[in-house]
Amino acid sequence: MRTSPAPAFSHNEVIRLYGLFMVAWSVVDSTVQAALMKELRLSPTQAQIVTTTMQFRQRISVLCSLLWLHEEENRAAIRLLQRLEKNARRNMLVHGHIIVGVPGQLTFVKSSATEDAGFKAKKESFTEEALLRHIYALTESTNRLQRLLGVTDTDIQQLADAALLAAGR
Repeated sequence: MRTSPAPAFSHNEVIRLYGLFMVAWSVVDSTVQAALMKELRLSPTQAQIVTTTMQFRQRISVLCSLLWLHEEENRAAIRLLQRLEKNARRNMLVHGHIIVGVPGQLTFVKSSATEDAGFKAKKESFTEEALLRHIYALTESTNRLQRLLGVTDTDIQQLADAALLAAGR
């Protein structure tokens, strides 16, 4: 029995999934902000003021440092934060050049130049299936992080409300 080949995915679908990645990453970032708010016992507005100018790496660093103060109860959260930062491929996906050439695939190229290493670049390609798996893994990790740190959707919404209030001024 002959089966027909699977249809090639269009660029539109993989680009749509790229948008879903951006939303999923925003939830990761908001979860870290809310965790900092709770750890430091800040109001949502104060948390926005403190975290707004921090890059993600600094937010993770500060949060992990605070969590280390009670290492025993926070060990799983610290490991998950470290894994998230390492495996999320955020810089590649957010800051890399996007190449749309192969149908159903996006290729990202992230360049860097430093005085000690010179010019370098990394590339990574995602098919629809690979990007979808990545988004699901990111979402599952974020849900687990929220549970481990006691961050609720309400906490995250309060941060958003504080920003919306400031935007209305």
